[in-house]
Amino acid sequence: MKKLISVLLAVLMLFSVMSISASAAYLNGDSIDDYIDANLDDDHFVAFFDCGPFATKTRINLYDSQTGRFETIENGHTGSFYLVPMNADHMRVGYEFTLPNLLDTDTEDFDGWRSNAFDYVLAGGQTVTITQEMLDDDGIIRFTTVRSASAPTEDTMATVVNILCKIFGAIYGLLFLNGDTEQGVAFVQELLGGILG
Repeated sequence: MKKLISVLLAVLMLFSVMSISASAAYLNGDSIDDYIDANLDDDHFVAFFDCGPFATKTRINLYDSQTGRFETIENGHTGSFYLVPMNADHMRVGYEFTLPNLLDTDTEDFDGWRSNAFDYVLAGGQTVTITQEMLDDDGIIRFTTVRSASAPTEDTMATVVNILCKIFGAIYGLLFLNGDTEQGVAFVQELLGGILG
């Protein structure tokens, strides 16, 4: 009975982790064209960001299409999102626009943003002047992440074992090998190597 309950709880936890949050009300691809037609002039632009596996590090203001209001999210927003003008003077063609910054993951580093409008990489937090040529036919500039594999983390267990080998090897060398600590360390490493395989 305990095993059955354990399995059921594990399955429930798995589904809760994979569930989709209620943030789906933010503008998506289906509603962005309607929003642009109803709210923006030709001089405005909309920015689309695909964060990939990363989460936002800086504050972003997202428009909630259900409430018709902007919500400030300090950090931690994942997935893709659109940034739209907050007022008549905001996000106009020719104005400077600051790109969001993203947090690295355990396996990948966030290197910056690339757009369909240019070939070079822009860093998160960098400002860019948006021109009409950068926008697609819908008035949107689209950004995707540029990423690289992060440096592998140091093996903590190997570091701890190495330190212990040096400590106990030095003690062994002082007590049993006439003060030869190097030979003591080599002996302990060989002994632990045989035990740990």
